Amino acid sequence: MLRKTSMLAVASAAVLLAAGCGANSGAPASNANSGGNGHAAESASPPASGNPNFPTHTITLIVPDNPGGSMDTSGRILAEYLPKYLPNHPSVIVKNMPGGNDSVGINTVLQAKPDGYTLGIFPMPGVIVGPYFGSGQYDMTKMEWLGETFDQGYVFVVSSKSNIHNLKDLQSHKNLKISVTGATTSPGIAVIETMKALNTPFTLVPSKGSSQSVLAVSQGAVDATVYPYSAVGQAIQSGMAQPLFVYTDKRLPQLPNTPTIAELGHPELTNVISTRGDVATTPGVPSDIVDILRKAIQQTAQDPDYQAKMNAANLTPQFTDGATLQTQVEKDAEALKKDVPDIQAYVKQEK
Repeated sequence: MLRKTSMLAVASAAVLLAAGCGANSGAPASNANSGGNGHAAESASPPASGNPNFPTHTITLIVPDNPGGSMDTSGRILAEYLPKYLPNHPSVIVKNMPGGNDSVGINTVLQAKPDGYTLGIFPMPGVIVGPYFGSGQYDMTKMEWLGETFDQGYVFVVSSKSNIHNLKDLQSHKNLKISVTGATTSPGIAVIETMKALNTPFTLVPSKGSSQSVLAVSQGAVDATVYPYSAVGQAIQSGMAQPLFVYTDKRLPQLPNTPTIAELGHPELTNVISTRGDVATTPGVPSDIVDILRKAIQQTAQDPDYQAKMNAANLTPQFTDGATLQTQVEKDAEALKKDVPDIQAYVKQEK
């Protein structure tokens, strides 16, 4: 996560172009902080609906990205298992709504009828940053947050055609080209912060998603990219890309010979990037319906079959309850404000 509290709040921002990302696999984690500070959620939720029969028909889960990315994959797995834990066991359908740097999907959820039948899964906390750069008009703190479903770490990979084999080679490169989905997306911010720390000149080459960036690396059209293992793993296994380091506390089980950035002497970059998959519904949904949805998501997150399917998709299950998440999103939004100047400086420089 972008420095857990500061750069965390910028991770995964889809401000220039929405990114499709994957994740590293790992053991299922259950972080059910059910005793967290739910004050924000309690104060924001309206009175109970008086409708004990919710839900009575199909629920729509909005994914603000194209099919194939981590949000889409995790959303489809959630939609498969969530009905089992909802009263009346309704169908949950996934609706992809990319566009506007995720703002199309975000605003669809924010502006939906507040009845609990429209949910969204978002790459948090990064999408909070959009309005700060004029990309969309929305406030993620206004959502009714239901739960976190996964968390993922990232890998810095270089093209096998780049003649970059270690950190020293990277730092000595005079014309480094790095493909990401934009300067203010989570990979872009990781690159900006990393190259600043390494005092290495670079150029960002925008792409339309992780698959395009990885293809450019594989072909040698660019030197490097930054994405989760699930996005870069195939290129690594084929020998077309080489992992240089990982942005995690420990080495990834899939890459036991790849050092962490801290091992290379830069612990300050350990958590410069990570993405949560957080689920929310429309502001104003009655409190009893919010409670039903939160409970169902928690039960889904604890389902062994759900966890196994997430792990098989290289998405590490990570649950945080909705009340705690509500407070965390507010903290993320505040922390973000401290990091915006660095990103604005780079964007201005590139214009």
